[in-house]
Amino acid sequence: MAVWRKATRTRKTSEVNIFSKITWRGCIAAVLLTGLSGCNVEPVRGSDAASSGTSSTTIPDSGKPTPPTTGQTPDPRPDPVTPPTPDPEPNPITAITLSGAVLGDRGQQYQVRLSDGKSVLETRTTDNGAYQFEITLRQWQRQSALSLTATDKDDRQMVFRQSLPSLDELLLRDGDNNQLIDDQELLALALSPASIAFDAVAQHLLNKTTLSQDERVTVKRQMAADATFNQTLVRDLSQLLAETQAKPADSESAALPLLGLTQSQLAAQLIRDKSASPSRTLTELYLKRAETLGITLNEHTENQLNTALENGKTLHTLSAEYRWQESFYPEYTLTLSGQFPAALQDARISVLIGAKPNDDTRGEHYYKPARPHRVIPLRLLDDSGRQSKRLDAHGQQSYRATLQLNDTAGAISQCAPGHTGESWEGLITDDNLQDLLTLQIVDQTSHVELRSVLGPLCELLALDNNQDGTLDSTEYARTNVGYISTAQEVLLKKVTLASYGSFIDWKPLTIAAIDQFQAGFPRQQTELLAAFAAMQAKQSLFGQRVDLIESAGFYQDLLKLVNINMQAQYSIVSNNHLVPTLNILQSQMGENAGFADLLIQYPDRNVSHIIKEATGLLADSVPDAPYFHNQPPPGRWVQVYPNSHLAPVCQSSGQISYDQVTGIAIIGQGIDQATGHFWLTLDWPAQDYVSEYTLAWDTGNFSTAEAAAHRQQTTQTRMTIRGLEKWQPYQLRIGTPNGSLSAAIHYTPGKTVLNDTRITKGVLGDDSTRGRDTQNQCNPVSGLAYNSNRDGELGARYVKLDAQGERLPRQDLAWKQLKFSCVADANTGLIWETKSATDLENPTLHDDRFYFAMDATAHPVPFNGTCYNPDSGKLVSERSQCNAASQLAWVNASKLCGLDNWRLPTQAELYGLMNLQGDQAIALDTNYFPNHAGLKTTYFDWKDDQGKTHYEQIYRSFWTADRHPLAEKALTRTVRTLTQRSNGMTPNQEPHLIMLVSDGFQTRESRTTQ
Repeated sequence: MAVWRKATRTRKTSEVNIFSKITWRGCIAAVLLTGLSGCNVEPVRGSDAASSGTSSTTIPDSGKPTPPTTGQTPDPRPDPVTPPTPDPEPNPITAITLSGAVLGDRGQQYQVRLSDGKSVLETRTTDNGAYQFEITLRQWQRQSALSLTATDKDDRQMVFRQSLPSLDELLLRDGDNNQLIDDQELLALALSPASIAFDAVAQHLLNKTTLSQDERVTVKRQMAADATFNQTLVRDLSQLLAETQAKPADSESAALPLLGLTQSQLAAQLIRDKSASPSRTLTELYLKRAETLGITLNEHTENQLNTALENGKTLHTLSAEYRWQESFYPEYTLTLSGQFPAALQDARISVLIGAKPNDDTRGEHYYKPARPHRVIPLRLLDDSGRQSKRLDAHGQQSYRATLQLNDTAGAISQCAPGHTGESWEGLITDDNLQDLLTLQIVDQTSHVELRSVLGPLCELLALDNNQDGTLDSTEYARTNVGYISTAQEVLLKKVTLASYGSFIDWKPLTIAAIDQFQAGFPRQQTELLAAFAAMQAKQSLFGQRVDLIESAGFYQDLLKLVNINMQAQYSIVSNNHLVPTLNILQSQMGENAGFADLLIQYPDRNVSHIIKEATGLLADSVPDAPYFHNQPPPGRWVQVYPNSHLAPVCQSSGQISYDQVTGIAIIGQGIDQATGHFWLTLDWPAQDYVSEYTLAWDTGNFSTAEAAAHRQQTTQTRMTIRGLEKWQPYQLRIGTPNGSLSAAIHYTPGKTVLNDTRITKGVLGDDSTRGRDTQNQCNPVSGLAYNSNRDGELGARYVKLDAQGERLPRQDLAWKQLKFSCVADANTGLIWETKSATDLENPTLHDDRFYFAMDATAHPVPFNGTCYNPDSGKLVSERSQCNAASQLAWVNASKLCGLDNWRLPTQAELYGLMNLQGDQAIALDTNYFPNHAGLKTTYFDWKDDQGKTHYEQIYRSFWTADRHPLAEKALTRTVRTLTQRSNGMTPNQEPHLIMLVSDGFQTRESRTTQ
């Protein structure tokens, strides 16, 4: 296999250069007329037979070439693309590089020759069999077929000979247009005993000594039907011939003798012997031939041969040897033709094969080298004959793409895609003709990716009703790729996961099974996902530019909406296989960062306005029109609601008037140690056309501010009251000069406020049937229902604060849309630190993956944590710096949200944030506590001073202020907020997370009851 990579320019750069404004046919014509530049090896003039006087192209000892990719790269998502730039004029093509290898060569060097019948180039292979030719096109016969030969460097005996297409035809194989063709693009560049073995079997079946290209194609079907002289025999003979090639010096077995023949002669002789004795194995035939010739073999030869034949059954599917064996099976061709939305003006077409991922990035346990590499793009042909994994459809609304696949499992006669065994260890029909094919279209401008699940090729071939070799949308609607088909592909992935969210159950599906699944997909969720794609394709909403891509690519973001993360470990890519509810999907979509500017600019709009507008885009998509035939128009189901701070239940309850203050929050409370009296701070949103507020309070009820025992005017929207008596119930209300008093706030100093558990299913009469989290009535203090999720899950009430501690103007936006620094618990008055998503290039004190010890005490166990030291401006990993005391000092010095009274929370305070329902992946409300990546369990090994290895497993949790009551026990309580909610006494030297809490604000404009 060749050791040179394709040119080092990135794929996305080359794609921008490749797909110019000229049509494919015009591009090819330009290629054929001009030539290619940049290589300096001149061909040697002379006949094919000339061997003397030729200059050899050798590879220098220094600057070794870069190794090539070992096979097709797994491609579950499209390559990153760059915004289009004005297309440059194509560079004249004056040269091309061919790169390949002599397979099976393990130390022996070969002299490799390339010829067009007139010009000749020669070079030597490297130690691992690689070779490379650089061809200046003007000195070669462009339309003449090429021949490639390899001879033993020492005895000059020809070992391999391979016919290649002409240079003009080779240029069409350069799919990525980098002027380098290797054995990934042209398998014949990998000189292999496999081709010798195939020719020997094929010549026997046809009773010919030479074969035309057409005969090589047709004999594959005859071979597949023969019980003896078939592809299995070709594979075994290839393995035997490979054992006759050179072996490295440290090999346990030597190369087998060719018995006085060339490889081609030995192969032909063994096939003749097989014809005479069909029941004998190749090993027996080889040993018998040696015995007949009087050649003494090594006593281990039989075992060596049998081992080689056995190894051939499980060739690595990324190897050229495997691809050669695959190429010996019958090939089936199908052209796909369809449409895609007009919004995609710079589209690239691909066909992906694979239902179940199988790539070497997932670790040894999940990667099966004997299974085909999946998911990958197939090589396609356009109408001009150019091959590429991504065909250009720039400026078009339709495509044509031809794919060719070898039938390695005889599936054309017994098409049975699907699962054949237990889900964990059983076999999967993932051969070429039975595995799942998916159309993929990526727009280079908007970066949107659309998909359509087609099914297996063995079934698609049968749908070509007019037998013209083309399957179009009149014969099979799924050849059209639209927004709806993309949503259906995502939902198909979701519902075919295992119940616990693993892709281990993914398998090829029949077309009937795909139909059945898609018929069951809920219409509203399907349209919502499709609308997400339509928005990205259009890139604007309400005249405002939007870009919905937040991660590595659009498709990953689309999967994230249904809670699928294909980069997750252990194949657990989700936590269930259920289609998300409409509310969850709407919330997920509405939190996309791409809507931030739009929502901030238009405060009267919310996610319902976005979804209504986005689903309307589906009506403009021609490929999606059949989905809505005889159905309501897209988005008919969307209910638009006003972006009011009041919930509908409060608007209709009659409890709140238009001039009444709502949204009042407790944002601080505590005791004045000097006086023993309590203080309380209230905060409320600013009211339109109001410049002054009256805060009134009393120990009894009152209906007007003047009737209250205490009142105070303020121009601010925040005020602290002091001098409150412990255990004394108070009523507090806020009024405006010409408005109504707010609903009453009841507060008792010294009384602990407990947040609800959010458990709403249980035994009658227990906590699940009472409390704020069960009440859907209007809470006139907040303007929302008591159990509304708009201000916190169920009974919780939170307020987002900026870096100065002020209330954000829009509380409904997600953290990634409008960053917030702290969260006030409006029920308890506690202020919580907001963790930030860790960015190692721009670290902060509040990053969610930084760990701290409880104290800095030295300990033999290494400190497996990192934090940010603002004094040095660097990341540090020492327990002496990354500890609770240091973090407290740093955060208080930074005056986070204007506060310097930050502390560690108690266990009870942390549990007050938690949603204890069993179906929560994390117990925290992620709308208000969005970043929690550091809670992940970690594992590490370390050696003590005696050299003994220790294994550590840490379940990351939050430190609390609850220390062990016994001084000699260096333990502190931690609380874990993941699904497996727990707490425990933890050694102080362990690294855990810190999320600080404050008792809140005290304003300068404070008033007392005295």
